[in-house]
Amino acid sequence: MILFKSVALAVGLLVLVMALLVALEGLPVPDYTRLWQEFRNAGHLPLFGVFALLVLWLTGTLTRGHLARSRSYVIAAVTMTVVAIVSELLQYAGPRDADPWDLLRDIAGVVVFLGIAAVRDRELSVFRQGRGRKKRRLFIGVLIMVCVIALAPVAYWGGLFAARNARFPVILDAESVLEMPLLKRQGTQIEQVPLPVDFVDGHGTRALAVTFFSSRRSGLRIDDLYPDWRGFEALSLAVYSGLDRPVKLGVRVQDRDYNFHMYDRYRGEAVIAPGSNRIVIPLSEMSPLVSGRPMAFDRMATIVLFIRHQQDGEFPLLFDDLKLVRGKQGR
Repeated sequence: MILFKSVALAVGLLVLVMALLVALEGLPVPDYTRLWQEFRNAGHLPLFGVFALLVLWLTGTLTRGHLARSRSYVIAAVTMTVVAIVSELLQYAGPRDADPWDLLRDIAGVVVFLGIAAVRDRELSVFRQGRGRKKRRLFIGVLIMVCVIALAPVAYWGGLFAARNARFPVILDAESVLEMPLLKRQGTQIEQVPLPVDFVDGHGTRALAVTFFSSRRSGLRIDDLYPDWRGFEALSLAVYSGLDRPVKLGVRVQDRDYNFHMYDRYRGEAVIAPGSNRIVIPLSEMSPLVSGRPMAFDRMATIVLFIRHQQDGEFPLLFDDLKLVRGKQGR
């Protein structure tokens, strides 16, 4: 009777955890950013850790008195490792993309949670005989290292987003390497370079050099913007051209409600003259969109700077001091 109750409790807990996962999967999130993605990825660690503990408990209950305690840990670890591998393989046939890093996080969760249980388990003799205390400290150190490595992406992107928030309302000024991971090249090369003396519209000591190539659309994409632009009047950007002729620069701005239709985003164009330039785009020009809805200035997502149908080989433009301003002069 006791065994039946234990098994029923274990099954009930498993069902409860699965129901919780389904409920969480359907919950809307405030902003789907790279940082939120890393938080979700990090959830693999406690998820598989909890399941490993449930398997450990169920194995110990079913085999009490018939199986060495250490083998219960082996069974739990092997079972959840197989589950992790199978779950990732199944994603190849489904709508989601399989990710080897998710598999590593799954296994890390199994190792960390079972490891913590083993350290506290009085039925295990490995940490209580001979040099058990020294082994225990060493093992705890390994568990901490595994946990830190598994959660490092959250800390990394958390630091990048904290730096982004501290810069705001400046979006890009090329003064810090912490800006670079938020930039995506689209048929371009990018690097931070010293600010030219005659780049009078620039700010600070460095600028972002973007080399455009002869592709249909060559550009720079800035994702995961600080979302709330309310209270500002214009988007301002300094651009330097070393060419001896004007060039047209496209500017595309998207909010988080963008439905991937060309009329559901702002698209403008500016003529870049040789030398130093200052582009100022009033936010009033961005809303309403051609699609008819207002731009969600409290949920901004992406800026793209691009050159279309460039036929003259490659050339660089320098970008600096991309920011939101409250006046329409852009300074």
